[in-house]
Amino acid sequence: MSDPIGTAAVVAEFMHLYPGAWAQEGIPDTEIDALIAASRGDLARFRRYLKRRLHGDPLAYILGQISFAGRQFAIDRRAYVTDPETVHLVKTVGDWARLQPAPLRAAEIGVGAGVLAITLLLEVPGLSITGLELDAAVIDLCRENAARHGVGLEVLESDMFAAWGDRPPPDIAYADLPWGDDTTLYGDDRDAGHYHNMPPTSAFPLSGRTGTHQELVRAVQQLGWPTQLWLNCGTLPDSDIADIIGAAGKMRVNVLTAAPNVRLLHLAPSEG
Repeated sequence: MSDPIGTAAVVAEFMHLYPGAWAQEGIPDTEIDALIAASRGDLARFRRYLKRRLHGDPLAYILGQISFAGRQFAIDRRAYVTDPETVHLVKTVGDWARLQPAPLRAAEIGVGAGVLAITLLLEVPGLSITGLELDAAVIDLCRENAARHGVGLEVLESDMFAAWGDRPPPDIAYADLPWGDDTTLYGDDRDAGHYHNMPPTSAFPLSGRTGTHQELVRAVQQLGWPTQLWLNCGTLPDSDIADIIGAAGKMRVNVLTAAPNVRLLHLAPSEG
């Protein structure tokens, strides 16, 4: 492969200058290729991008976009970088939603850049979504992505359902909430530093590995809503998922293993 601007020499130089950082980040060839493409023939830009990546800057922040379910979304430091594994949450929620009578009202808690919500709106006819977001800084980015993809997505600055007002209760609430800690990661390609480089409200919960999940469950129960919950639990072990189930009281529970490292929790109102 031709290398007209000398990126290979920069890679060799940085491997020599920063061996510890290079070993820690383990930058694969696919990421190098992405940085080369994003540099658009500017070697100085490539050097900046590569040094940022060695500092642990998530690749998506450097590129300014992520790919999810075959679509491109703008991303920057205002937002959590959506994990590719959450496609299983989207698929499962979408499959369930298509079986329900339309129209169907949904809420996403922690909507962030809008990646999950926009994907669902594009793929599920008759679905409307209200995104709830604790961090006001990311709401404009979410709206920009919605406009880019031509979907109507209502977004509220809200801690859980605090700003919901007199809207009808959602039929379904789904979320990829902050979960786990430095020991419950998806894989070696994203270490704990990857997540600590994201907005502090977005990666790990304040209270225990399932604290935010339990908070959401309690919020729905206190409101008395007949809302069904679909929650991403990632790599959390049975003991942690049991803590969420314990907070759910009499709600009906279904734990799904969507992939080897992706577990989902479905909570529905009791029938009695």
